[in-house]
Amino acid sequence: MITLLCFTLLVHRGIHLSPPLDYFEQVSETHMGDDSFLRAAEQRYKGFLELFRMTNSKFFLVPTYDIDLIWHAHQLDPIAYNKDITQILGRVLGHDDSDSDRTPGHKLQQGFAQTCKLWLETYGIIYERAGAMYRGEPPSAIPRSMSLQSMLP
Repeated sequence: MITLLCFTLLVHRGIHLSPPLDYFEQVSETHMGDDSFLRAAEQRYKGFLELFRMTNSKFFLVPTYDIDLIWHAHQLDPIAYNKDITQILGRVLGHDDSDSDRTPGHKLQQGFAQTCKLWLETYGIIYERAGAMYRGEPPSAIPRSMSLQSMLP
């Protein structure tokens, strides 16, 4: 179904395909390249797709970053992605990364809460996974005009 390490290897080599810098910040930790972590992520991705199938895609389901990494990797082969997803869901599933408002009560937060609830009801385990959760905003870049000399007393 997925070339498991393809996207991860690209990310860890610093090759950006389309995800923004804050996405890279979320998936660039070394454990995101660990085989056992990724194999579990692939299984979780399959479970995530099953939630879409079970709910007939009625909900805005939100992936954790391990699932999202595998989802992006799957999309790197659009022919396989189209075939696999159509076989599972009966249609191609779009992937919209544009919503980043994590404010309580907004779409992303509500979707994540719904996904957690469905995951627990369906699989009997919590959805959150260590190393796969949002880690906050990436650190600010140091302005080019600043030099080490300008920071010293």
